[in-house]
Amino acid sequence: MAERLQGASQVVIAKTRAAAPRWETNSHGDRVIVTEFVLDIEETLKGRNGSELVIEVPGGTLDGLTLRVSGQPVLKPGDRAVFLLESTSTGVYKPHRRGEGVLRLNAQNSITGSALTVNDVRQLARAGRK
Repeated sequence: MAERLQGASQVVIAKTRAAAPRWETNSHGDRVIVTEFVLDIEETLKGRNGSELVIEVPGGTLDGLTLRVSGQPVLKPGDRAVFLLESTSTGVYKPHRRGEGVLRLNAQNSITGSALTVNDVRQLARAGRK
């Protein structure tokens, strides 16, 4: 976890608000669906402060078609998570290390499928800044 936090340029606790899927042509010439999500930021653990930011995730549903990309998170509006992000040249962020950059939170503020809590991630993020 410490290595992932160190490699991410932005780490926030946030909830996905809006999803905007679109068609895009990738570097191999394939037409794929990419979805942009607006994140409402609750807390910034690393990086620039702000109330929202935009992330881009390969996959989504558009024109009656659904594309799921291996190793990428499947998000929907209202999902709450710790987002470990990388900046892109366009100013939009993407999950750091693909699906490893989205740590979903349950109602008890624990990371789904893990023994880690939000407080554990906060402590690791603070330790990495020293």
